[in-house]
Amino acid sequence: MSVTLSELWSVYHELGVLEPKHRIRLVQHRKSYKLYALKEYDQYDSAVFSWLQAHPVANMPQIIEVVQENGRLYVVEEYIPGETLQELLDTQGRFDENTVADYAVQLCAILTELHSAQPPIIHRDIKPSNIIISPDGVL
Repeated sequence: MSVTLSELWSVYHELGVLEPKHRIRLVQHRKSYKLYALKEYDQYDSAVFSWLQAHPVANMPQIIEVVQENGRLYVVEEYIPGETLQELLDTQGRFDENTVADYAVQLCAILTELHSAQPPIIHRDIKPSNIIISPDGVL
């Protein structure tokens, strides 16, 4: 079911901006109080987000809502607390071999699932600042 942007704001309350450059906000569901990330895109392929919403990928945020309005796409997705891989590299320096291997295996599992989609989904912007490591070490 498709919702409008005004309906989306009737369900979620904005708590703050997580990433101003990429228009990512922290929102809270008004009834459940659960936290979500709201991302706004002006360049997008809506079919990719529709596929991801219908086919959740392990270790990727679950897509909750997708609203297309006025040439923009608004995506509400599961909020994943943690630090980016870049932040961890900046504060901790190099990782040991076991940690690197663990992160590589987790990343490859995500990419395998995305590349197996029909048609395949290619991320094209994988970099340390786009990878979140949860407090329990999950990529």
